This record gives sequence, C-alpha cells and structure tokens, in this order.
Amino acid sequence: MSYNKYKKGVMQFVFASVAFLFTCANSVGNTYAKETGKDVVCNIGSVSKTFVTAAVLQLVDDGKVDLDEKILTYIPELTMSDERYKDITVRMLMNHSSGIMGTTFSDCFLLEDNDMISHDKFLKHLANQRLKAAPGEYSVYCNDGFWLLELLVEKVSQESYTDYIAKNISKPLGLTQTGTPVDMFQSENMIDIVVDGNRMGHEYVMDIGSGGVISSAKDLSKYGTAYFIGNETIISDNAKSEMFKSNAKDEYDTPYGLGWDKVEDKRYDDANVKVISKGGSTSQQYASLMVAPEEKISVAVLSSGSGSFGSTAMAENIMSVVLREQGINVEDYTINEIPTVEKVDEKFAEYEGYYTDNEKILKIEFPEMKYMTITECEEEHGRVIYYLPTEDSKFVRLRGSIEENIQDSEQCVLSFLKRSNNERYIYKEGKTLYEGFGVYNQNEYYAQQIYQEDVSDEIIDELKKYEGKYCVYSGKYSSMSFQMFSADLKVSEECKGYLIDKNHVQNITRIVDKNHSSAFVQIPGENGRDLNDIELMEADGKRFIKLVDFDITMIQEDTLPEFTKDITCVTTKEDEASCYRLTEETKGCTLYFDKDDETTIYVFDKYGNEVYSSYMLDWPDEIALPSDGKIIFVGNTGKKIHFSFSQK
Repeated sequence: MSYNKYKKGVMQFVFASVAFLFTCANSVGNTYAKETGKDVVCNIGSVSKTFVTAAVLQLVDDGKVDLDEKILTYIPELTMSDERYKDITVRMLMNHSSGIMGTTFSDCFLLEDNDMISHDKFLKHLANQRLKAAPGEYSVYCNDGFWLLELLVEKVSQESYTDYIAKNISKPLGLTQTGTPVDMFQSENMIDIVVDGNRMGHEYVMDIGSGGVISSAKDLSKYGTAYFIGNETIISDNAKSEMFKSNAKDEYDTPYGLGWDKVEDKRYDDANVKVISKGGSTSQQYASLMVAPEEKISVAVLSSGSGSFGSTAMAENIMSVVLREQGINVEDYTINEIPTVEKVDEKFAEYEGYYTDNEKILKIEFPEMKYMTITECEEEHGRVIYYLPTEDSKFVRLRGSIEENIQDSEQCVLSFLKRSNNERYIYKEGKTLYEGFGVYNQNEYYAQQIYQEDVSDEIIDELKKYEGKYCVYSGKYSSMSFQMFSADLKVSEECKGYLIDKNHVQNITRIVDKNHSSAFVQIPGENGRDLNDIELMEADGKRFIKLVDFDITMIQEDTLPEFTKDITCVTTKEDEASCYRLTEETKGCTLYFDKDDETTIYVFDKYGNEVYSSYMLDWPDEIALPSDGKIIFVGNTGKKIHFSFSQK
C-alpha cells in the first residue's frame, strides 16, 4: 500500500525472497522456475490491487459488471458529502482517477489481529468525506478506491472477498500459499518482523482489496502467469487489453493501467516489449510483481527491510536479464553526468516563489539567473539545495554547495510545467542506485506552486495554540496507528495561511478558520495522495486534531497529564487511549505491569522513538522508562492495567 511515508525508525534488512517464471516462446508449456531465500509468506501490500482488479474483471467477463457504469449501481448505499461522487465509475476506481481523498487508516493496520471492524465501518466513514477533484479529472494514487472494489465484489458475488479470491483466483491457479488475513491468520510461514533489533508481532492489513493479500514469492510469480497472453485461466485476453491500457493523458502522467502502477515503460517500450508492473509496501514489508505478457515472464520479489524501491529495482533487473536471455536487448538505467549551461533562461523568472511537495514548503529562487536554489522552509535543519541549468532547459541537483559544482550521485533533474488547471508544477526525474539491486528510475510530479493566503491575524493566533507535538488518541488496542503516526504542527511563518507538520506525516493544509484547515494540493501521481482535512478542537483542557480522511484523532502532548507514581492502575476505554507525559518523577524507574488481554502499552522517548510496545516479542512484563517522553495505554472498555514502580 506504499506506506513508507508513515514509517518511523530505521528498518533492518531481514530477508528477500525472489521467484521468477517464464515459458519459452518456442516451447510453450515448458516452464522453468527458480527460487532463492526462505519459503515464507508475507504481506504483498498494494500488489493486492491486481487481485481485486482481476476479481472485478471476472465479473465483467461474466456480464455482471460494466467498467464504465457508476459505482452506485453496485453499491447503492454508498454516499459522500460531495455530490460529485455519483459520477465515479468502476474504471475510475481502478485507474486512480475517482477523486477520493486517499486512504482510511483507522483500525486498518493491525498487529496479531484480523478484526474486520475497519471493513464494516468503511462506508460510514466515506459518508463524511468530500472529493479532492472531479471524478476522471486526473489520476492520483488512491487506496480507498480499491477498498470500494472489494465491497463491489462482495455485493455482486454475494460472498466474502476472502472466499471469492480463494475460489476464483487461488484455486484455479494452484496457489497454495496465498490468501488474506482471514484465512492466512497466524500462518506458521509468516515472515518475522524485526525493527531496531526487536522482534515484532505480525502485521495484517484489513483493507484487503487495496493491500491485504498474503503470499509467497513462488505463489506470486505463479499468479503473474495469469496475465500471460493466451492464459485465460482467471480473466479473458479482452479483459487484459482493458487492464493494460494506460490512463496517462501526456508524457508526465503516471501510466496507470487498471490496478497496475505502470503499463508503459520507456526502457521496455524502446526494446519493443510490453512490461506491466505493480509495487507494494505495508509498514514493514515490500513486494514487486513484473510481468511481460507476450514473452510470458513473471518476476516476483518479496522483502522485509529493503524498502519498496529496492525490491522494485531488483525485480526490474531480473526482468531485464531474462529478456536478454530471450534475445531482447533492454538497456539498463545508468547515472551519467548531465551537460549544464552558465545562465538560467529569463523565462524561468516567473516560476520563482513558494511550492509544496504536500509535506514541506519550498522556496524557489534564481540568484542572478545563474543557478536555482530550493530552500526547505521552516525545517529544523532546512537545507538550501543547489541546481544548475541544463542544455535542455531543466535543472540538475548538485551535491553540496554551488562552488563545489558536483552533481549528486542520486540524480535528480527538475523541470517546470503547467497543467490544464493553470497551476504551476515542478516535475522530477530521479535515478537512485541501490547496491546489489541496480538503478531505480522514478519520474513524477514533485511539487505545486502555492501563494500567500489572506488569513486574519486573529485566526493565526488561535491556531498557534495548536502548535506542537501530537500522538494518536483513537483506535483499537491492536492498531498500528499508535506506532505509525505522530505529528508536530506549526503555523507557517514563511508563507502565510498554511498549517504544516514538521514530522512530514500529515499533509500540508490551507487554513480555513480557527477550527478547520483543508487539504488543497492537486498533484497527480504519488505526491498528491492521502490528503486530509483537519478539524481542531478543545475539550477538558486538552487539544485534539482529527485527521478527517484517515479517521484518526490525535492529542496534543503538552496537554497530557503527568504519569506519576501514585497512579497504579489504568482502566481502558474503547477508541480512547489513556496518554501520559513521562516526567522527572519516574526518571530511572522500571515499570512492572500486569494487564488484561485486549490491552496494549506503548512507550516513546522524547524524540518520538518507540521504546516499548506489548507487541515487541521476547520482553518480560517490565519497562525501563525513559526520562522524558510519553506512555500510552489502549484497550477495550473496562479492561485494567495494574503496575508498580521500582527505582534502580
């Protein structure tokens, strides 16, 4: 599901499992398979989107669903606060052009739990959402659209999604290690998760249509053979022709197909070979699936700790090697120095000003029209990044100062353009070398221009009360939201009228009034994804923010009560965490606890690093408390957590 943005801490490389299958063109049916690594299963994240897309296309093949029919035809109880939702079609959900805000995270990522609560309340949550764009206007990555497709499959087939894919995808293809958190829960082959040296419980994604499928590399590669031309085991070749059409409107748009990240790739197109690809990541695990339908090649890479781009780079290089073995010459991506010029063209002067990449505020300047600088405004260690103009009217990033004049080894080339909405954008062409995996190439919309807003000083002063750090307050005890999300809000002083999160978890928002700040960017592709409107509120001396579209409430840490030694028991309440600030009184203490089932304890240091959680395995029932930070107790209503202190 591509949740790297929300991870905290440094992941350790745990394993990589690789499988690839291909059928030689002159020997149909003679399949060669090779696998390395442990025969394990893990979450495949957003590669799951191809499963739900295939399921819907099966219903299309059966005449039960029309790709260009309104989604309301199949889910009539769907409602949203924005009337434009009535124009969303099935196809728009598949190619990310529905206009839906992004991702519902509430109780979606669970540890050692497969509760379907998020599935059951999903439509109720959508009823409170607006759209960020008119349906069909442009494509921007959207998980919730595939959750709707999961519900569509259940509505039309009249069976659970888990049962449907088991019967209609896994069984026909002979997949024995593929399923969902429902039928693969606590599988003995599930990969262990290690974070900062701590072995963790298993994670399960309950947004199954978007990111919850579990599989092995061997099974996933075998699943990829279903997209070989001529293999109509699960869907027809006519359905594949629809799936493989690019939704890109120009050379800058991401070439989304139906359920696939890329159905066009210049490197393969230049070699006259069609390759489709889909990547995925959950909080801790990564997957990549690449298929060459005509050449009958399927490559799957699953990993933990390598990062999603590393897995994709590995899959791309395996695909290229196998293609070359079939006599198809595919050029590898390389990083070469780019020729530059001495002056910036005067036409770029109009592009000076402020931009946002949906996380930070960036300031673009052209000093004496000799080079370009991008200043990361209001960052604790805000950088000034230097770019030189190139011969083709772009800008290449330098490593270090302008005087050193050394191009960055992680190549980044920027250009400026306008879309039909008359907004100015920065477009990025990036190449990164992953040692052992090869060069990963990623081209995408990078940032959108923003302007000073006319917001009264009175409203600004009111919002400044909400500045500071926040931790998650709502969610089930098993929810990973408590680990994945934090915020450090700040009212922008550089560009008036915006609320930013210095932790870069919450997207930048435009201030509406003293209680509301709204998402506004319209960046196609990845950087405009997962938008949130924010509600700000006070109650009982505490301040809260609600991330409306994530369906998560957070509490300001400065307003938390202190955790003192006279507190010996906490009684939990469903969906309301008990959060405390750690102080000097408990400095150097060890906390011994005795807790009911269906409860969880989280401890974070002053930097927001997770020191302890009940899902860290191999720990006794005690915690060495940091001198500063916070402790959070979560559980079902009426559950009790008893504890005592000892001073070392």
